[in-house]
Amino acid sequence: MKNALPAKLDPSNVVAVVDTREQIPLCLDPLRTELGTLATGDYGLKGCDEIRIERKSLPDLLACCGVERERFEREIERLLAFRVR
Repeated sequence: MKNALPAKLDPSNVVAVVDTREQIPLCLDPLRTELGTLATGDYGLKGCDEIRIERKSLPDLLACCGVERERFEREIERLLAFRVR
C-alpha cells in the first residue's frame, strides 16, 4: 500500500497539515502542525495523501444544509477520493 502508516505510530513523528484558509485551527497536540494549502479538506497528514478532514463550524454546517448546499456537495465529491475522510 502506497504511503502506509506504521502499525505503531509515535505522535511526535506525525505532522498534521492545516490548510492555510482554516481561520481558527484546532489544537492537535501532541501532533506537530504546519500550514499548507490543501485542495480538499482542512486537515491532512504530511506524507500521507489518503487522509483528509473537513471541519465545519455550526454556522457553516447550517449553511451547507441550506443556501450553500451545492458547495457542500462539491466538497463531499472531492473527499470521496480519500480512503479516510
